[in-house]
Amino acid sequence: MINRGSAALRTLVLGTLVATGAVNAPGIASANSLSQQWINATGTIAPPQLQAFTASSSGTSPAHVALTVTQSSALGFIIKSVFSDSTSGATLASNTATTNDANENTIAWLNEDGDVYTGAFDYLIQGSFVVTDTVTDSNGATATAEVTVTTLGSAYSAVTPTRILDTRNGTGASKSKVGAKSIVKLRVEGAGPIPSSGVTAAVLNVTVVATTGDGYITVYPSGGTTVPTVSSLDYSAGKAVPNLVTMPVGSDGYVYLYNGGSAPVDLIADVSGYYSLSGASLYAPAIPERVLDTRNGTGAPKGAVQAGGTVRVLVALGNTFLAPPGDMSAVAVNITVVNPSSGGYVTAYADGTSKPGTSNLDFTTGQTVANSAIVPVAANGEIDLTTTATANLLVDVVGYYSTSPSYADAAFVPISPSRVFDSRKAGNGQLENGIEYDLNLGPWAQSTVAIQMNATVTNTKSSGYLSLYTYGNALPGTSNLDWTAGQTVANAASVTANGSNQWMAIYNGGSAGIDVILDVSGYFEDSRV
Repeated sequence: MINRGSAALRTLVLGTLVATGAVNAPGIASANSLSQQWINATGTIAPPQLQAFTASSSGTSPAHVALTVTQSSALGFIIKSVFSDSTSGATLASNTATTNDANENTIAWLNEDGDVYTGAFDYLIQGSFVVTDTVTDSNGATATAEVTVTTLGSAYSAVTPTRILDTRNGTGASKSKVGAKSIVKLRVEGAGPIPSSGVTAAVLNVTVVATTGDGYITVYPSGGTTVPTVSSLDYSAGKAVPNLVTMPVGSDGYVYLYNGGSAPVDLIADVSGYYSLSGASLYAPAIPERVLDTRNGTGAPKGAVQAGGTVRVLVALGNTFLAPPGDMSAVAVNITVVNPSSGGYVTAYADGTSKPGTSNLDFTTGQTVANSAIVPVAANGEIDLTTTATANLLVDVVGYYSTSPSYADAAFVPISPSRVFDSRKAGNGQLENGIEYDLNLGPWAQSTVAIQMNATVTNTKSSGYLSLYTYGNALPGTSNLDWTAGQTVANAASVTANGSNQWMAIYNGGSAGIDVILDVSGYFEDSRV
């Protein structure tokens, strides 16, 4: 063990935990080009943003390579072009590569014989682009290669939280429980405030109710023939369990919800936003920060929020990590309820708007439970939380969305749900309490800004909490999920891997060992150099 400067916080030697299971890269957009090749790593998440062009030139050298970018619609993330010149006798001249700034600037440089130069440039709007590689020799002879590239990164649009599925009353599906080992098909595109086309992923708060046994729910995009080996939430008999799910939408506009339990259940889904190529807001991760804790007066007066009461929370703090009011369109938070007086639920929404008929977090008497949420933010930088039962409330900010490139610049790339870590199968045994475990996610994670995952804790023997954070950072004073002995609990998490070595940290804040499972549904990529 390596001591990280705290008696309660130790770390295993690097390399002890290694992510298991391949994470499939999204498909490469088809395109026609002259001598075009795609470069894509095998078996990992590899954003298909590298194109290699080979274009011959005649006559003497040096050969002048000019890259012209024509923008046909709107940004998302960096697209890198790799150029090679095999002209005999080419000599190195000067590098005059410049940055594309959405004004269709030309990027040009000179290559030497056999050398390869990588130029990186911005697309500050997402959509489709025509990239042309033009090689011109000193005699004026030219050769060109052209390819149309569509960005994979999507931007976010927040909507008023709206219920689009409730099998108890027939909203979005038939009025009947979802049977054991059965699927309910949910049309997302065109539902409520969601547009009828162009949606790449949806943000859903999924709740299972009327449970009579133990089980799990898997949400996944339509189009697949098998249910993926992942879970979106786990439930036990007699409890209503919510979880935030960010899920790619199938080409037909649907997602599927699979009941992996042994008894029928009712399912509810509330949509709070969606990703698309025409979205306006990009994402910025934040070092987790607690902005509300009514137990000690952080962010609001000290004392439990009374039943039916509402607490206003300032999330746009305008500090080092968070945008100021007016520049935050939505916020990614983790909401925790502590010791409620009775069963009930919490609803989060933009300050100054009417409380929607949705819920973000359901709880039972005396329970401590957490759930993630992406909440629209008012112009004053505040959100509201209303609780139906007297309880203490906690809010941790993990990231936010903004339309301003000065504050946010990461686009979302959805992928088919993939399990990247399962301590039950990794040969490491349970993750013991009071130890920071450092997980190597693999090379695919190194270029990401943040990773959207679902974390599940199971085989618990005591109460506790889980913290997921960037390797190398101090243990934050926040938590991703809480549990009591015997519970299996899941919660969404947005985690930033260490940019230099693709590692993340896992901390078990309980008093006994636990098993941890991590499933990935997408990642965020920086949209600029």
